[in-house]
Amino acid sequence: MSLVASRARQLSAAAFKILPDGVTILTLYFIVLYAIPSTLRIGALGTLGSLGTIFGLGALVWWFWFRAQLGHPIDEAPRNPIRLGLLLFTGAMLLSYIAAMTRALPVAEISPADTGLLRVGAMVGIAVIALDGPPTEDRFLAIIRRFALAGGLIALLGIAQFMTNLPLVDQITLPGLSANSDYSSLDLRGGFARPAATSAHPLEYAVILSMTLPLAIVYALHSRGSRAVLLWTMSALILVGVLLSSSRSAYIGLAAALAPLLLALGPGARRLILTLILALGGLTYLIVPRVITNLRFLFESIGNDASAASRTSSYALVESMFANFPVTGRGFSTLLPAYRILDNQYLLFLVETGALGLLTLIGLLAASAFTPLGARRRSHTPLMNDIGVALTASLLAGASLLALFDALSFPQAAGTLFLVIGLSGAYRRLVTPAEPAASLLAGGSSTLRMYP
Repeated sequence: MSLVASRARQLSAAAFKILPDGVTILTLYFIVLYAIPSTLRIGALGTLGSLGTIFGLGALVWWFWFRAQLGHPIDEAPRNPIRLGLLLFTGAMLLSYIAAMTRALPVAEISPADTGLLRVGAMVGIAVIALDGPPTEDRFLAIIRRFALAGGLIALLGIAQFMTNLPLVDQITLPGLSANSDYSSLDLRGGFARPAATSAHPLEYAVILSMTLPLAIVYALHSRGSRAVLLWTMSALILVGVLLSSSRSAYIGLAAALAPLLLALGPGARRLILTLILALGGLTYLIVPRVITNLRFLFESIGNDASAASRTSSYALVESMFANFPVTGRGFSTLLPAYRILDNQYLLFLVETGALGLLTLIGLLAASAFTPLGARRRSHTPLMNDIGVALTASLLAGASLLALFDALSFPQAAGTLFLVIGLSGAYRRLVTPAEPAASLLAGGSSTLRMYP
C-alpha cells in the first residue's frame, strides 16, 4: 500500500512540474492589468468586473490550493515580516467587514462592502503569489525585468497620448467587456493633455511609473549589451512619461522614487542617475519648454487648486466620521462617492476601516519598504544588493501617492502596490533562505521541494 501511495505522490509531483510557476502567472497578470484598459470591465459584475481583480481572486484561490499540497511549512528562517503584515492586514479587513455587517448598514452600502472584501482578497492574492512564487533569484530577477519593461511600455503609450492629444486606447474593444466610464478624451491641465495610458486616471498612471522607475534604473545599472540598452530605454521612457504628466502627484512620486537611489547607491550610480535626469529634463525643455516652466506654476498655485482644496476641506468630515466607528471603521468601500470623495487613501482607510485598519496598512507598507534594506546585507550579488534599495524606493513612491488620491479604488494602482509588497517579501525570502531553500509554486524547478 505504501508503494502505491509513493508512486501516486511521484506522479502527482511530476504533473505539478509542468505547471507554470508563480513568475509566469505574474507575467500573465501584467498583461491583464496593464495591456487591457482599466475602464474595460465585465459589466454584469459592476465594480468587481475589473479583469485585474478577477485575476487576483483566482491567484488567491490558486495559492491556497498549492499551500494545501505542501506536507510541510515553507522553509523560511527567520520569519518574514511581510508575510505577517499581510496576515494582520487581512485580519483587520475581515474585522471591519464583520463590524459593518453586524450594524444597521444602509442597503446601498451592502453590495459595495461585499465587493470591497473581494477586492481585498484580490490584492492579497497578488501579494502572496509574488511573495511565494519566484523559486530562485534568477526567476525573481526575471519578473523584475518584466515589470520594468511593462512600466516603459506604459510610459511610451502615455507619451504618445501627450504628443497626439488622443487617448488611443478608445479603439480597443474586447468581447464581453464594456467601458464603465467615458475614455474617448483626455484630461487637460495647463493647456496640455494629462496622459493616463491604459489607466482609468492620470494619478493611477503616475503610481505605475513611479513604482517601476527605481527597479528599471537599478537593473539597467547592472546590465550590459542589448539588455542594458533596453533597460536604459525603459528608464528614460518612464522618466519622460513623468515629466510630461502635468501632475504634481507624479512629480512627488518621482522624488520619492529617486531619493533612496541617490542616497543609498554608490557615487558612480548617483552620477549616472543625475546625468539621466538632467539630460532628459533638458531635452524635454528644448522640445516642449512649457512642460518644464509649468512645473513651478503647478506647485505655486496649489493654494488655489480645487483638488488640493478638496483634500484639506475633508479633514473636519473625517474627524466626525471617525468618531462614530473609531476601531474597525464603517466598512471598507462603504463611503460611497455619492457621500464624499476623499483624495487621500490614508484618511479614507481611517474612516472605512478605523484605527485598526489604518495601522495595519501603515505597518504593512513600512515592513515592505524597510525589510529589503535589512535583507540586502545578506545578498550574494551586487545586483541583488541594489534591488533591495530599488524595492524600498518603489514602495516609498507608492506610499507617498496614497496620500494624494484613493489609490486602492483603482485596480491598476492597487494591483501594482500589492505586487511590489509581495516582491519585497520574495526578496527577503530569497536572500535569507533556510536550508534547504523552499518556495511555493516552484513549477519546473527540480531543486525545490513541493512535497516532503
